[in-house]
Amino acid sequence: MLLDGDVAADMPSLEFGDKVVLPAIRAFGADDQSPETASPRHQYCSVQEFSAPDGQVFAPYWMMQNLQIDEGQFVVLTLQPDVPRGIYCRLEPEDTTFLDLAAEIGPKLLMESALRRYSVLSVEETILIDHGDQRFYLRVVELKPAAVVSLLGDGRIFKLIVEAMKDLISEGNIDCTKSGIALQSMDGSHVSLVSLLLRAEGFEHYRCDRNISLGIQTASLSKILKCSGNDDALSLSADDNGDALNIMFEAASGDRVSDFSLKLMDIDSEHLGIPGTEYMATVRMPAAEFQRICRDLQTMGDTCTIAVGKEGVKFSVSGDLGAGNITLKNNTAAEKESDRVIITMEEPVELTFALRYLNMFAKATPLSETVTLSMSPGIPIVVEYPIGDIGYMRFYLAPKVEEED
Repeated sequence: MLLDGDVAADMPSLEFGDKVVLPAIRAFGADDQSPETASPRHQYCSVQEFSAPDGQVFAPYWMMQNLQIDEGQFVVLTLQPDVPRGIYCRLEPEDTTFLDLAAEIGPKLLMESALRRYSVLSVEETILIDHGDQRFYLRVVELKPAAVVSLLGDGRIFKLIVEAMKDLISEGNIDCTKSGIALQSMDGSHVSLVSLLLRAEGFEHYRCDRNISLGIQTASLSKILKCSGNDDALSLSADDNGDALNIMFEAASGDRVSDFSLKLMDIDSEHLGIPGTEYMATVRMPAAEFQRICRDLQTMGDTCTIAVGKEGVKFSVSGDLGAGNITLKNNTAAEKESDRVIITMEEPVELTFALRYLNMFAKATPLSETVTLSMSPGIPIVVEYPIGDIGYMRFYLAPKVEEED
């Protein structure tokens, strides 16, 4: 694709940050790749919108400088999936006056404001940030946990969490403490339970002066969260003894802010103590594979028997249409860790569960690449989705009891 900087100069939201403007998806084709004239350098970026003319991409000038290319040269676009969320960043300014500015207004405030326009960073790239009419170039020296990290806000994650549980529970208390946010609630039939934990250190900002419970209706919260973009920064706040949860979304470009208030409910719910249990069998597998199995088996019947044995883990269904089995064997050799199936077993376990609930649990698949099933005879199965390194979403489901003749 041809690179153009003129339009970027006319779009203030593109001048700073790592957003580019691409043509419509349908305009992409084999002719976009031109190895003879494309730059051998690379630059990570994200897409602001798909409104560029066919065959052209609009990018900020600082990005073109990093690539060492001019307007009209060809660039090759490559999708980069599975970029981990950054937890550490060390930058080195080219101009030492930046350090004076940081000391004057506070480095945290300055960098949080500047980096909101960036969605991804890579080691050794140089980024451009502004403060008023001042511009500064900073070199990315070190990143953790990888050489390329995502800076996207937690708004998308929180939205996915609510979407994963809104069909299972209609309401619940969000318990806020100094250590983080937790939610525990049973479904209306008291057959399943959802347990959510988000640790305080996983948030960009977190402050809780004293413990507070926020009673929310999940469907209403979901409607508000759908008003946000995936890379919006999300802020949640509530006053002590207040009657509303304040929700604010800020676009990564900083040029759009939305705020809503959700009326809180007085929910009388008992917090259940979940005892620590040593499970006889655990299965860690790709979350997408578990979702596909549950979806496929539901076309054949209403219940699924999960049996963990020496041969692997077998998912079985039997209904009016017939019967079916899907078996996964222990697979620790897959190149990608999240593709592995890891089975640990002290003794064989076989339990039967309602597929309707397993499919509702599987709606949490976008939160994690893996899911862990923990089972022991006669007690609820635990279906756990880790949420990065900041917490988890766990579902508990009681097994079906076979009726005796």
